[in-house]
Amino acid sequence: MWAILISVGLINHFTFWIIPWLELIAGIMHVILFIIYVVVLLTLAPKADSDFVFFKESILSGWDRSSFVAFNLGMLVPAWGFIGFDGVVHMSEEVRKAKHAVPRSMVLTVAINGVMAFGIILVLLYTLGDPDIVMEAAFPIVPICVNATGSYAAANAMVSALVILTYCVVAASVASVSRITWAWARDGALPRPLAKVSNLRDLPNTHLTYPNPRQELTKQ
Repeated sequence: MWAILISVGLINHFTFWIIPWLELIAGIMHVILFIIYVVVLLTLAPKADSDFVFFKESILSGWDRSSFVAFNLGMLVPAWGFIGFDGVVHMSEEVRKAKHAVPRSMVLTVAINGVMAFGIILVLLYTLGDPDIVMEAAFPIVPICVNATGSYAAANAMVSALVILTYCVVAASVASVSRITWAWARDGALPRPLAKVSNLRDLPNTHLTYPNPRQELTKQ
């Protein structure tokens, strides 16, 4: 974890031009790995019946005394399929035609990721295997992949691809959070020194601009 955070921090400090490429890689891998996982799991893994997927109540979180709490805990992971839309908001001041591009990106993010998230959840439930083994694992996706492929090498390859994807996403997330931290400092919500950035004219090969919304409103 420390290695990931330090490395993506250095990337954001000194080689920021890599970030858009990492975001592009993450987007492409997001779609490709979705297809790979769906195809591999549905074709190779033993299948559960629809009664288990849609009707059987399985409370394995320890909150068996309260199905309401257990349900809400279970919704934490699926919710990740719908919350990525906030990333474009953090970077909206640098987006071209933000008035139209940002809302469109937010809606498409929720729609596309919502469909994909629901699809992969159904696939995982049908190909889960023994729930007890999955719950006992440190990383539940590992026994699911092993159960489907019957090969540790294939499972390692599938999970390693997820690690690479996660690294790209973390690098982009640091850029997004750094940007919003700078905006808060600029507007006085955080210490002013955090709003100090290098003069863009001193940076090589960059054409980015960082407009100040207050100045824009004053002009208008």
